[in-house]
Amino acid sequence: MLEAIYEPEVERWRATVVEALQEYGLEEEERTFMRVLRCESFGDPDAKNPESGASGLMQHIPSYWPDRATAAGFHKASPFDPIANIYASVWLLDVGGWSHWECY
Repeated sequence: MLEAIYEPEVERWRATVVEALQEYGLEEEERTFMRVLRCESFGDPDAKNPESGASGLMQHIPSYWPDRATAAGFHKASPFDPIANIYASVWLLDVGGWSHWECY
């Protein structure tokens, strides 16, 4: 199956997404992950929701971020760190599925 090709702002994260998904054995989620990333932030690692404060590529709520980042091996990383955000998102996907994202 061919993968969707998105705007360059989104596609620049694909290699990292694939790497993270492979580490968790979730390669089959690439298409959905890229679609959700596009919807959540349009590939902007500095995206921030003015109402909820959700931040980064995959829009993590600030109060949940520290535990998610730590669980993914990125203790004290900022949600605006795109690598940490992707890995924390893949960790969250692995333990909780897609229910954490409105764009799913």
